Amino acid sequence: MHEEIYQEYCSKRNTMFFKTTIPNASAVEKMGLHQAPLGAFAKSSVANKDYQELWSEIDKVLGKLK
Repeated sequence: MHEEIYQEYCSKRNTMFFKTTIPNASAVEKMGLHQAPLGAFAKSSVANKDYQELWSEIDKVLGKLK
């Protein structure tokens, strides 16, 4: 269902979404408790790797805008 909504939204609005998703994980929830990014307390977690991937995607897009 989410994929269908995504495809419909993008086709109607010529909008781009990033490909990386952040999982619903306890490590993500703990960022609030630690008041720190995942890299500070859960460096090897899947969610931390996903955040790194997302920032890499963002960096590529921003680089194209310069």
